[in-house]
Amino acid sequence: MNKLVERYAYAYFNLALENDALTKYRQEALDFSEKIDAETLNFLNSQAFNKQEKKDVFSNIIDGDLYRLFKVIVDNKRTAYLKDILNGFVKLADEELGILNVRVVSAKALSAEEITSIKEALAQKYHKDIVLKQELDEGLIAGMRVYIGEKVIDTSTKTKVSKLREQLLEGIG
Repeated sequence: MNKLVERYAYAYFNLALENDALTKYRQEALDFSEKIDAETLNFLNSQAFNKQEKKDVFSNIIDGDLYRLFKVIVDNKRTAYLKDILNGFVKLADEELGILNVRVVSAKALSAEEITSIKEALAQKYHKDIVLKQELDEGLIAGMRVYIGEKVIDTSTKTKVSKLREQLLEGIG
């Protein structure tokens, strides 16, 4: 997180703590962040619209302290960092709330039992509530990749075959 993003994220985080509403603010930030696509960012960063017009468009989409944060970001011409600020805040909130976001990429959809098993194992290891997001990658032969922050646990057959190939080539050379 760069310093500018960090400053805004921490300010909103501290406000959420002061208002004893961290879970609520976290969900609002997640919902808003999901709505921000490339077209939205183009609008926010466009010189064709003034600050008030930008704020007016979002006055019916968000409210409360999140809208106040948004207005400060617009007024200070920091809209290019909006999504990063929201994500930085969510990361701080997750840390405080004991939430660990995990992304599982697999060749086929996992069953409810497999998802529960993965969540329970990770919760036991990390002592946190696990929020699991599953993605499919048809390029995987079998197995899965589990992304936990910066850490990757790769049990995919594709990776195993690749490692075996490297070992065989090293043995030949």
